[in-house]
Amino acid sequence: MAAHVELRKPGNNEPFFTPDYPASVAGGSVAGATATIANGASLSDAVDCSAPGARARRVVIPSNLRGVSILSAAECLTASGTFVPICNLDGSEWNIPVTVSTSVPLDPSLFDSCNYVKFRGGTVGSPQTTSADLALTVIKG
Repeated sequence: MAAHVELRKPGNNEPFFTPDYPASVAGGSVAGATATIANGASLSDAVDCSAPGARARRVVIPSNLRGVSILSAAECLTASGTFVPICNLDGSEWNIPVTVSTSVPLDPSLFDSCNYVKFRGGTVGSPQTTSADLALTVIKG
């Protein structure tokens, strides 16, 4: 059974509704993975999105966000390979402004082909380190 989940837009905290997600997501049991940016670091560990139905769809920003105002991402075909920035069609690095306790949709045209994803505080050229472990929840589908 599908349900709508109320989430908040980054920046202005206005409510909006997501596409249908399994009822387990609406009930608070998010099917996904955790990408942790360690205290003092800017890059998370890798999230495995390689299985069918396990593509990164959203990233949930926790309430303990410290030191990070922009989030970007990197991808690789393997967990231990060289991660490269995810870029928009114009070649610019994909990034979004983030605020505490928000859920941000991830563009399928950029993320559907990513087998492994890491998230970065800031960008490659201007990384932002966290002042506490930051556990991002990556909703997959």
